[in-house]
Amino acid sequence: MSERRHGQSEVDHNQPGVLCIKCNHLNVLDTPTCKRCGADLYRTCPRCGHSNPLVFANCRKCHKRFPRGILGHRSRRLRKTQSFLKRALVTAGQVVLVLVSLVVLAGLAYMVFDYFKSRAE
Repeated sequence: MSERRHGQSEVDHNQPGVLCIKCNHLNVLDTPTCKRCGADLYRTCPRCGHSNPLVFANCRKCHKRFPRGILGHRSRRLRKTQSFLKRALVTAGQVVLVLVSLVVLAGLAYMVFDYFKSRAE
């Protein structure tokens, strides 16, 4: 009787589930791979061997932080640089937009002034 919409997860909103880090699909708990994209959902802790969802940064049992990968903290610096460049680009775009708006308003004011000047003559 109830229809499933496209993209709706198979997990009820009141049930716990595991989120896929690649496609953001909410999967049923204890499913080893994502139903939508087939990506792995769990990793094993190198210290205690406990299975943890990939979205966790620390082991749920021994609280050891998982390694970040090959780039480590360099990728974080790169993200900060990219976010700074993105903010700078957005700010530059806003400045250009304000300047263009001022030029348009000045042209409009000149046209109105010229119109009233010609009507007075």
